[in-house]
Order: sequence, then C-alpha cells, then structure tokens
Amino acid sequence: MDTVEYVINSTKNIERKLVKDKLYKIEIEEKVKVTDDEILKNLSKLKEKRIMNFLFSESEKEIYHLYDKLLSGISIDSLLLDRKEAKEQVNGIPVLYGEMDEDIENKVFNLKVNQFTEPIKLKRGWGIYYLKKIEFIKTENSNNKKRIKEILFARKAKALYNIFFNQYIKGTVVTNDKDLFEQLKNKIYKTIKNRSEDFFNKNKEVYQLNGYEIKRIASQFSEEELESNFIKFDVAPINMRKYLLDLELNNFEFKEFSLDGIASALRKNIKAYIFEELLVREGYSRGLQNTKEIKDELKTWEKSF
Repeated sequence: MDTVEYVINSTKNIERKLVKDKLYKIEIEEKVKVTDDEILKNLSKLKEKRIMNFLFSESEKEIYHLYDKLLSGISIDSLLLDRKEAKEQVNGIPVLYGEMDEDIENKVFNLKVNQFTEPIKLKRGWGIYYLKKIEFIKTENSNNKKRIKEILFARKAKALYNIFFNQYIKGTVVTNDKDLFEQLKNKIYKTIKNRSEDFFNKNKEVYQLNGYEIKRIASQFSEEELESNFIKFDVAPINMRKYLLDLELNNFEFKEFSLDGIASALRKNIKAYIFEELLVREGYSRGLQNTKEIKDELKTWEKSF
C-alpha cells in the first residue's frame, strides 16, 4: 500500500469509528439522565463492604431444596461443608457497590446480616446469596457522588444499548465464506509457525500480527479470491480484500497458537466486524459522516499523516 492509498484508507477507517461513536452518543449517552435523588439514594452503599456466602447449583430442584433447609434454620456453614463452592468463600466474598449485576445487587443490598435471598436464576445455574456481615470502609467523600453517578450512568447506558441492539441488530444473520475462512486461518498459521515467539506480546500475553504481516498474507490470495465475497451481507457484501484491509489497519490478535486458537480469534474478529459494520451503516444512513463535528475531527487527523 503506497503512502497516498494508506492515508485514504486510514482516514476512512477513522471516519467509520467516528460515525460509530457519534451514533452511540446520540442513541445512548445523550439520552441517559442521572438525577441528584438517584445519587443520594445510593450514596450510603458506597461505604459498605458486604461479606457474602453463596450456594450454587445447576439444578433448580437442588437449589430450592437448599433454600428450604435455610428456611428451616439450618446454617449456611453446615450446608457448605461438603459443597464444591465452599473453598471459594472460606472467609466470605467481599461485594462492593457497582460490582454485581444490578438486579442481583439490589437483592444483596436489601439484605440484613444473616439474611439470604431467594434462589436467583443466573446465566448458568442458580444461586442463593447470604449476608454474613457488613464492614464499613472509608471513602473519599468528594469523589463519592461522582463514582455513584458513573455507576448509574453506565447501568442506564447498558439498558438503552440493549434497546438499541434489539431494534437495529438483533435477528440480523450474516455469514462468512467457509472456504476463504479456512484459507485465511491456514495462511496465518503457516506465516508464523516457525517463529511464533517473534509475534508474542509478553505484556498483553497475546500473539499479534501487524499490518505488514497481514499485507504479506493478503498477497498470498489470488485476485479472484480477494474480490470474492467473504462476509455475506444481503446488501453490499464485504469482499476478502476489504476485510483484510481492516485487519491490516487494526491488527489481529489471538491468545492460543494453534489452528483452533486462530480460528476462534478469527470468528470473534469477524463477529465484531459485522457488528461494527451494522452500526456504521446505520450511522451513514443518517448522514452522520457529514456532521461538522466529524468533518472537523477528520481534518485534524489528516493533518497528522
């Protein structure tokens, strides 16, 4: 890629990210409102460290059986004696405000000492949370309101994001070409198999391919393959050349040096690419690339090249 082509592609790559960020700002950030009353209501929680025990089971029947035993007066320590999860909580598990799923956290912070929740459905299995004790911690009062606001903002933003996702993204099915995927996986593996240590970033503990290496890999595909549709959107599919260009500009990382490890990282990268592409297309359809804010920022970037 010559200098002019590099600047053009890099500028377009930056524009895409600015459009995506602008869409997020419009749909999420600008709609989130955190009131003073909400901050004050949660302020005291920041000064508590709740020491918890928990019971876990993948079986709904078993967790309700354990719940009935707690209700009958059997102590949680007795129930934990022969359970696998006991070793994770010998001294209890400290819980601070803002660290848990909000729905579970609300239940936990409503408990008094020696009280426990009803069985809660988790992403995997079921849990019961038991409040062992409350420790009070010193916090910097001047930062407390700011911290509470950040937590509440992040949670409201997540809720709005889920609404946005369901409206614009959920249900969209986009596949990739299996043959080109296999070729790319194998070419990446062959490129580094004899000197994998040269590509390992010890600080991040990942293998990394930079733009130069991705360009070398791209050169191993034929022109016909590079022009073939790789990511199969119904409208304007992405050819192999365009996808590899994105890898070239943003690099490629994977944790495990094996064909399976590379395949797993590629699938994750493609999924993220599809997701970003859907957001960018929505942003472009609204003309966000033409806003003064983005045009001015692009000018600043162009001057730095």
